[in-house]
Amino acid sequence: MNEKLTSNQLYINQETLIKSKERVRSHGEVFTPTPLVAEMCDILPAEMFMPEKKFLEPSCGNGNFLAEILRRKLDNSNTWMDALTAAGSLYGIDILEDNVREGRRRRLGAAAGSLAPWGGGAGGA
Repeated sequence: MNEKLTSNQLYINQETLIKSKERVRSHGEVFTPTPLVAEMCDILPAEMFMPEKKFLEPSCGNGNFLAEILRRKLDNSNTWMDALTAAGSLYGIDILEDNVREGRRRRLGAAAGSLAPWGGGAGGA
């Protein structure tokens, strides 16, 4: 693993795991690396990633788990309505507003890209 501590941030393979030591101290904020998120999701049964299944992430941070779950749900979407259902079935809570905004952006980008083949989302009519 390529670990590096630079100006109060911890990176592993170019991924930020700690935004600042102060945020760790004051909020306990440490992000889960994307490969570990994928491994943890691999443990769940495949039916958990059907578009209609709901997920609540009570400490979503910048959305690593929600982004991976949405990606898997969109892979199981056969219609644009499935994709909309998948996008609307995820709920995340965080106490830091910048994390909430970043998580929303990530999920909106994934959903827009998924809707494009059906004429919606980015570049759609």
